[in-house]
Amino acid sequence: MAAKLASSRYGKGEVKVKKVTRHKDYHELIDFAVSVYCEGDFTDAHLKGDNSAVLPTDTQRNTIYILAKDHPLDSIESFGIFLSDHLLKANTQFTSVQVEIAQNIWERIPVNGKKHPTTYRKAGQEQWLTAVHRTHDSLAVQSGIRDLEILKTTDSGFSDFKVDDFTTLKDTDDRVLNTVLKSIWPYKSTDVDFAKERQTIQTTLLDAFAGHKSLSVQHTLYAMGEQVLAKTKAIDSISLEMPNVHNLLFDLSRFNRENKSEIFHVTEEPYGIITGVVSR
Repeated sequence: MAAKLASSRYGKGEVKVKKVTRHKDYHELIDFAVSVYCEGDFTDAHLKGDNSAVLPTDTQRNTIYILAKDHPLDSIESFGIFLSDHLLKANTQFTSVQVEIAQNIWERIPVNGKKHPTTYRKAGQEQWLTAVHRTHDSLAVQSGIRDLEILKTTDSGFSDFKVDDFTTLKDTDDRVLNTVLKSIWPYKSTDVDFAKERQTIQTTLLDAFAGHKSLSVQHTLYAMGEQVLAKTKAIDSISLEMPNVHNLLFDLSRFNRENKSEIFHVTEEPYGIITGVVSR
């Protein structure tokens, strides 16, 4: 049987951009990485070496920088829409364009009780995410966060679980709950204030995590998703990935000392994997 090209897409990955918007009284820093995936009929490029339909990825990189200059970058979602619209309109050979953006978070450093107008520090490893998928007659946007590490020192337990011959874990009604949150939510419409919705969703996730009396990571994951859906009408579902980063009591009894849930050691690997999608 002869081979055939079943599908093809290409693009430019991890184009890193920093933009400084110079307001009168302060500077605003936006730091993000863009990946572009273009799909279309590139059969001749693959089979014949005919590149006439192939927009160079070098051009795609230049386009990202130029459009970042032209766009206010009020949100990575709106920039993704702007970029995908330009690429699809300028390249009729493309049947779809997907733009994925990950934004690093920076915050202005406080000096003498006030935020310094032009000096920043990176706010941990957290990233804001978006993926914009556009065809000639459709547009879909999803957003998210990843690598947001959160921890609570009490109001978390895990007990009455299934036990078999290999079980060594003991029940506990008070433990450290530590996770590195990843969450993705698709928008029902693109006619929304993306920056406002992101703030609402992230604040709700953190409030729910802090306020929930957790009987398991699964229990808290559902409560977080449930509260987000109660807070916003812009989405109908939210996925959450919450690995259980184990903080284990260190045995001080060997040294004639009592450990009253004060000293812990962290086991980075292996860790529990807990995921779920909460929907209406």
